[in-house]
Amino acid sequence: MIVSWMTTNRCNLKCEHCYQDAAECDSRELTTAEGKAMIEQIARAGFKIMIFSGGEPLMRDDIFELVAHAAAQGLRPVFGSNGTLITDEVARKLKEAGACSMGISIDSLDAAKHDAFRGVAGAHADTLAGIEACKRAGIKPQFIDISWNDRDRLLKNGDIDCLWCDYSPCYREDKYYWTEPYLTLTVSVAAKKTSGITSLAHLDGSKTIAVIAGSVSERRLLAGDLKISPDVQIKSYGSAELCKAALAKGYVDCWMADVQSLDRLVAQYPGVYRVFADNVMTVDLGVAFENSYEGPYVKSLNTVLFDMDRDGTIDRIVSNYAAEAKS
Repeated sequence: MIVSWMTTNRCNLKCEHCYQDAAECDSRELTTAEGKAMIEQIARAGFKIMIFSGGEPLMRDDIFELVAHAAAQGLRPVFGSNGTLITDEVARKLKEAGACSMGISIDSLDAAKHDAFRGVAGAHADTLAGIEACKRAGIKPQFIDISWNDRDRLLKNGDIDCLWCDYSPCYREDKYYWTEPYLTLTVSVAAKKTSGITSLAHLDGSKTIAVIAGSVSERRLLAGDLKISPDVQIKSYGSAELCKAALAKGYVDCWMADVQSLDRLVAQYPGVYRVFADNVMTVDLGVAFENSYEGPYVKSLNTVLFDMDRDGTIDRIVSNYAAEAKS
């Protein structure tokens, strides 16, 4: 669970979109002691991630102390900041206090447009400098789990910057602004060994196949353009876990998914399942941004992902998720 604390109403910028009318200190702002007490209550309530927002949270003199207290309570401190106040020293102190990640927005590649939107000349350059300081200090981007059905709302509202998961541009090319594909997944089918189903040729109208709702597998099956009988029955579920449960309970005859997921299923239940030798298709994965996005991250991500592919980093990461891998 995530909680966001508007730590202060103070801000050094004058952003057009600000819903807080942030400027000066508000008399209702919590003192250091009150803030610490609230953080302890939040931790006891079971929250895991604490977002320090504002205004501009770095306007608080006690922000490092509050971040350290949140980390000491077992919370994961993250930030929503405009980035302009982050120097190397500030980034170092944030890292030492326990800050895990920074959410910093760039509104345009054009510095003049960004500055006009933020209401202060030079904000664009200061924000980029703040991002670089975070990188040098080792403060990483923030990855959070979301309710998948809320993804488009969160993306449009700016609550998240992008969708980085097993998400493919296939059938969604015009819905989002995509990075270049960084990974290709192979999709196959798994069934119980006792079912007698061993290949795609066995999937006729008497068989039922599980897929994740909204997935490329579902779309391709419904379109009938795979090497599978168009008469096969399709059952769509909200998650991979539900697909696995349906297969285990016998509600479906087989499950179509990426080979890595199917291999993990086979490893988890030795001797129970088999993955078909004939693959169904390959699917490219990308990182999806809001369609009107104009920031620099897509270009930067494309460069980084290309370098990671070239030097073998992506292969090393993927190998951690192989059936026999150990973490």
